[in-house]
Amino acid sequence: MPVVGSVSYAGVADWWGRHVWVEHNDIRIRLPYAEGSVIAFAWGRSGHGARELARAILKHATGELPLTERLSGAFVHDVICCLPDIGFELAHGDVLAWVHSREP
Repeated sequence: MPVVGSVSYAGVADWWGRHVWVEHNDIRIRLPYAEGSVIAFAWGRSGHGARELARAILKHATGELPLTERLSGAFVHDVICCLPDIGFELAHGDVLAWVHSREP
């Protein structure tokens, strides 16, 4: 299904923790965690929280779980661990461009 309008992923670190949102046409919703996950999202580093964030963003952006699982480790290394610790914004199109650069 094609995405209509502007979509981005925004992460915010504050006193209450780390929160990641999907912003679409001026509407903001929480980025869903993987089913059964109890690990909080993290960025600006590698580790379990960064891997969960990579999985959540890739799953949302592509809608494909096998692709998400195959690429999430590389996405952590190439993108998630490089994000600023205090917050970030990633465009949906940039995520898909990264995915297409990794797929044969």
